[in-house]
Amino acid sequence: MGAERPFARPVRSILAADGRSGNGWRRDPASPRRTLRALLWIAWILVPRSSGAHDVPPGMVERAIQATVRGDRLEIAYRFGLHETTIRDELSRAGLHAAERLEELERQYLDFATARLAAKLSVTLDGKRLTAAPPVGELIYQHHLPFECRLTYWNRFEGSEGRLVIDDGNYRDLPGFFRVAFKARDAGLVRSTDAAPILVRAERRSARQLDPFHAARPRIEATLGANTRPDARDRP
Repeated sequence: MGAERPFARPVRSILAADGRSGNGWRRDPASPRRTLRALLWIAWILVPRSSGAHDVPPGMVERAIQATVRGDRLEIAYRFGLHETTIRDELSRAGLHAAERLEELERQYLDFATARLAAKLSVTLDGKRLTAAPPVGELIYQHHLPFECRLTYWNRFEGSEGRLVIDDGNYRDLPGFFRVAFKARDAGLVRSTDAAPILVRAERRSARQLDPFHAARPRIEATLGANTRPDARDRP
């Protein structure tokens, strides 16, 4: 009963006066710092500084197009990625001298592509083409899609009825993959559509899977008008 338990000694006795631990090992005060430096070094090696175009094979393009209709406008987030060699080829064909450094090259290509995307992205409502406001480009480095071009088409969609078609004619000479999505932010704007509401639910399609007798490009079709049966894809 009164025998002293072997583990009941004071905590301060665990470390000896010379810095040794109770089991005879000397504690290295620099060890946590070394561990942290090692982890940071491993992270630096494993995580690319630029998640740019190297994930997309040369000679191909990857696209993801999210279209969102509101009562007074249509917003399109056009994300895309290409390999560095493909970017250089695209700039060379346009008669431009490509920058040497990858960071500068990506910025150069973003400005180049942003200025041209809208011209080949056809947006029509009952056959009438809508005009985009000046586009905004940004480097987003989202997975293998480092580029994003945001387009806004101002139009009164609330109370409108008709057929909305988004037809992408960019990169017709490059094979690759794409996803398209379409959703309404305000209820009652869209009666039906052939597209998934968000990109994570959209099928990743190859341009080669499309009808070879037609241009291989992403396309979204939607019928606007009040939906008598509310659908989840019409909600924010």
